[in-house]
Amino acid sequence: MENEIITEMARRLFQESVLKNWQFYALVILLSFVGSVIASYVSSYARKRGEHLATKADLDQIMSQVKSTTELTEKIRNDIEHQVWHKQQIETIKRDKLEEYLVNIYSAKENLSCKMRNQLLNGNEQEDVYAKNKADTLQSLYFPELKEEHSIFLNRHADFVEWLAKGLMELVDKRNAGEPTPVISREHMSEYSNLLNGMNAAVLVIEQRAADIAANLNKA
Repeated sequence: MENEIITEMARRLFQESVLKNWQFYALVILLSFVGSVIASYVSSYARKRGEHLATKADLDQIMSQVKSTTELTEKIRNDIEHQVWHKQQIETIKRDKLEEYLVNIYSAKENLSCKMRNQLLNGNEQEDVYAKNKADTLQSLYFPELKEEHSIFLNRHADFVEWLAKGLMELVDKRNAGEPTPVISREHMSEYSNLLNGMNAAVLVIEQRAADIAANLNKA
């Protein structure tokens, strides 16, 4: 009898314990479920956050590269524009200087005939004494490509100046010999035509080369 009573009491105690603790077990299960959901959300958020940060880093890198490329492109564009401007300025200056050079070449040639008339024929004409020096300077500074043609001109110019010097010596000798108003000889003056032709030929060579230079400048 006592065993039955003890068994009944144990059964009732167990049932009462279960009835009292089912809420606890349910809470444990619910918390486990909620914890699992939260862990999944946190993991997903962390993954998304990582992807976002990675994407932002990539975007920042791309933007930095774009900025560098833009700055480099702008610098190259500015350099090209400066070079083009500089080239255009040089071309404009060379056009002006080429015209100035030719004007002084013509003046230097004409000045020789003027010198001849003044020194050998008692003329009184205005001479452009700086024309040749101006032409020399312009050729040296702006037109190295005209060096050969200018050298031909200088040689013909030197021949003419030498001929003038001989003429002056002839007049001095005649004056020293007692002639009050010496006159240059026909023999000496006969060389004038050939010397002038030589000067004209040298100028023509320069004109032809200058025309090529001008054509190239106008193409630019």
